[in-house]
Amino acid sequence: MDVDERARRRLVRLNRLLVLGVAALVLMGQSTALRGDRVIGAERFVLRDGPGAARAELTVLPDGSPTLGFLDQTGKPRALLGLSPEGTPGLAVLDPDEQPRLTLGQRPDRTTAISAFAPGGQLRAKLDVGHDGLPGLIFFDRAGRAQSAFGVMPAGRLFSFPAGR
Repeated sequence: MDVDERARRRLVRLNRLLVLGVAALVLMGQSTALRGDRVIGAERFVLRDGPGAARAELTVLPDGSPTLGFLDQTGKPRALLGLSPEGTPGLAVLDPDEQPRLTLGQRPDRTTAISAFAPGGQLRAKLDVGHDGLPGLIFFDRAGRAQSAFGVMPAGRLFSFPAGR
């Protein structure tokens, strides 16, 4: 077989591959166009960094709650945004031990609260807005007992008291 014949056969093979490749692309495009899919659906999406480590995750928990979690370099959740099973929104900031340090949320009764926690997850302070729209601030001791509270009364007057006195 001479050089020209080998070159011709190579060219024929390349043409066949090219035709198959174009046909495959056209068929894949037709499949998507026929279905009209414009939405990607899954139970879990993971966002990875350049080396492939998970850095964020959008998932639905077993109780049906949608949650977006932001992960540190080791893959531990450090911030969570989601809805409770009742549909109320919440945000949590976690320490490296995955304990809450700060939470912000709305309760099913539509009242809101911001809570601050000590290392280990112990509640230490809470800013609350009640049904009447009035704010209150409570400080807790290491045992979780309220020690003092401040708030605004309906008439607009400030109240404060140390608990247990």
